Amino acid sequence: MKKTGILFTIVYFEKRPGIVIESFYCPEPDDPTFHKTARDDSVAAGVWMKRKKSIGFNTILTIELLVLFVMAGIFVIIAVQTRDSLKNLAQISSFQILKARAGTINEIINSYQRLLSVQSRQDIFISGTDREVEEAAHAQTGKLGDDISSVFIIWPDGRATTTPGNYIDIADRPYVRAVYSGEMDTAVSDPFNSRNTGRPAVIMVHAVKTPGGRTRALLAIEMTLAKVNALVDGISLGAGESGYAWVADKNGLIFLSDRPELTMKTNIARADEEAGYKGLTALSREILGRKQATGTFVNPQGVEYTLFAEEISGQIRWKLGIVISTEFLMLPFHNLMLALAGLMLTALAASMAAAVHVGKLRAVRNDLIHAQEEAIAGANAKSSFLANMSHEIRTPLNAVVGMTTLGKNASSPERKDYCFSKIEDASNHLLGVINDILDISKIEANKLELSPRNFDFEKMVQRVFNVVNFRVEEKRLNFLFHKDKTIPRALLGDAQRLAQVIANLLSNAIKFTPELGTVSLTVRLLREEEGIFTLQFEVTDTGIGLSPEQQAKLFSPFQQAESDTSRKFGGTGLGLAISKRIVELMNGRIWVSSEPGRGSTFAFTVCLERGAMEYHNLLSPDVNWGNVRVLAVDDASEDREYFLDVAGQLHISCDVAASGEEALRMSAMNGPYDIYFMDWKMPGMDGLETAARIGEATAGKSVVIMVSSADLRHIETDAKKAGVGHFLSKPIFRSDIVDCLNQCLGRPWPANAKERQGVEPEERFAGYRILLAEDVEINREIALALFEPTGLAVDCAENGRQALEMIQAAPERYDAVLMDIQMPEMDGYEATRKIRGLDDARARAVPIIAMTANVFREDVEKCLAAGMDDHTGKPLDFEDVKRKLRKYLPARSTAA
Repeated sequence: MKKTGILFTIVYFEKRPGIVIESFYCPEPDDPTFHKTARDDSVAAGVWMKRKKSIGFNTILTIELLVLFVMAGIFVIIAVQTRDSLKNLAQISSFQILKARAGTINEIINSYQRLLSVQSRQDIFISGTDREVEEAAHAQTGKLGDDISSVFIIWPDGRATTTPGNYIDIADRPYVRAVYSGEMDTAVSDPFNSRNTGRPAVIMVHAVKTPGGRTRALLAIEMTLAKVNALVDGISLGAGESGYAWVADKNGLIFLSDRPELTMKTNIARADEEAGYKGLTALSREILGRKQATGTFVNPQGVEYTLFAEEISGQIRWKLGIVISTEFLMLPFHNLMLALAGLMLTALAASMAAAVHVGKLRAVRNDLIHAQEEAIAGANAKSSFLANMSHEIRTPLNAVVGMTTLGKNASSPERKDYCFSKIEDASNHLLGVINDILDISKIEANKLELSPRNFDFEKMVQRVFNVVNFRVEEKRLNFLFHKDKTIPRALLGDAQRLAQVIANLLSNAIKFTPELGTVSLTVRLLREEEGIFTLQFEVTDTGIGLSPEQQAKLFSPFQQAESDTSRKFGGTGLGLAISKRIVELMNGRIWVSSEPGRGSTFAFTVCLERGAMEYHNLLSPDVNWGNVRVLAVDDASEDREYFLDVAGQLHISCDVAASGEEALRMSAMNGPYDIYFMDWKMPGMDGLETAARIGEATAGKSVVIMVSSADLRHIETDAKKAGVGHFLSKPIFRSDIVDCLNQCLGRPWPANAKERQGVEPEERFAGYRILLAEDVEINREIALALFEPTGLAVDCAENGRQALEMIQAAPERYDAVLMDIQMPEMDGYEATRKIRGLDDARARAVPIIAMTANVFREDVEKCLAAGMDDHTGKPLDFEDVKRKLRKYLPARSTAA
């Protein structure tokens, strides 16, 4: 007997309790039992079967249930893995959205902070009358951005202008006190409902400083936060009514949200569990106490929500949050489970959907792996940097400790001097490493700034060459310098920072160039527009070169070309990142072109203004230079042109020759010259032979100065036999030529020459007495030794309290105070404030100069805010200390 029918399996996917499977047999395809049993939200599949009499229904059902059981087990495993993957992916996506929005919000706040800083430096705010300042502030309203609803001034007594001449008292506001006390330059209030707009707003204030560093008033703006609110409204995960976003202040008050009913009315830190919210109180404490938090809570209607929160970096400490219905968050998981239930019952659909699902999971997995690899790479970069820093710091420290031990045991003065020189080199290297770390910290905090001053361009380049020249000679490199003669001699800019970039690029070029290679610096004038000169610098070497992959990460902090670069060549990996930031501050850019094994060219541009400097002719006044004749012999045309240019500036007679043969002909025709500047390596007759021939012709009466870019030490003996009296290394600078001329025909520039340049003899401080407040004994000992030649009388205090007592006892005794900051019992800030508060005119006026290792801009401003007059950094640059003292101690022979 044959019988046909349909075996139906219906799978129900329900949120609770889960999956329900029902199986039953229908004799015919149109049996109404199926239509009655199937539900709208179920997935059903039927298999038409031919059933022989020998196969019972129970056997078929048992086989089907076994198959379904196996498939259900596989289904559960896949479901659990998929649920966790999707949940993690949703969490990662949410935090990525929050981090991006939080960064943008922080940048908005920072942009208005920078705007306030720029506005506060306008002359009208610094030097105008009170009325003019108030009018100028209110005139800015509506001009500084869409977010700003009003601009006003807050005076030291707490009066804030509503309109010029009308005030409200806000002296008790924490953000006002914070700026006036010097704790911070810029402060932001807690959010409030603005009377001007009726919308949430904050007040941001910034100190207006006088040239002496005193806070005159606070420039304030009321921000309506429209841009921030737009960012919050723009957060969308496709949740619709199932989710919302908000920004809460540091106390938990929600002041911005895409749900208006929450704004300025809800505080996440005061969730009342008795009102029906479960889990929100504990979650809110976690949100306010951590930079990043996630968790769930249940509302009074029993709906579970998932919350993601991210802290906005900076001083404002706001929290940005997304709240999403957990049901909505897991909706992709439920949908996927429904699809998988159907796949179990239909083989074709199962295979097709499984392929899609596996592809999606693989994409999710790949994204997660990529994110993990990036995080690991970042961690490895920081770890490598720390290991490199340890090496860079320990290496010079080892030299300092080792050479100190050798120096103590040395028996000869020469050996001690050798040890001292090595200790000095190692200490300077260590200071350079520390300066690099401080500079990158300033860059990351956006506090690296320029200090433009007039400077001599050629002298700046010469100082850089003096720093790197010993390494050039050590590796016997060919060092070339080419300068566009149209570049002005005097420029206005931050010469120290520009020199830092050039020195870094030259040091790298020298480091990565093998012995006997070539390193060159070329400077050209690209254009001049309205007094702004755009200069391009190129540092080229014949070193190891760089691949495109290495070039791509070269200007990032903590990165070098290869992980073992620091082990092979040394260095912090910070120099190029610092150089990039400095160049950008000078309105320029930096780039590299290179090939592995073929060297590299690092180039950058900067924009500088024409400077204004007074130049003096530094030639010795004891010589009639109008009667002196000079011949410069060099086969390089640019060097001959340079000699003629310098001679014209010095008003001396100079001829040039391109070869030794031409030099001899000119000497025979014009008579012997007083001084010959002779290049060593020239085609045909070289400099040594030419010098010997000139010596024979002039009976040794002319002075020959040998010039070369190579190391002249190994030919020094032969050169002296040939009549060479002096040696100069290329590149040659104007000051080198002047020094040689003075040494050859005049006498060394006398002491009164220094006075003509504004530098006075060290004894000029005789008759003055200063107070040195320093708690470290070795630092006091060093300072006293340095001051000894100046004629200064120095008293010492070991802490701020002792300095205060000494000033209080005899304020008229001291002409200036050098004040350390970090001292026991009483620090330098408090000591200064108490000295300024003494009831004595001399104590209130005595110059106080901070002498501290705290060298950031905010450290300097904090010193000035405490009542100090000036600042000098540690380690002590004694020339800088003397410049500060000359500023406050007028020249006199004896103290009045």
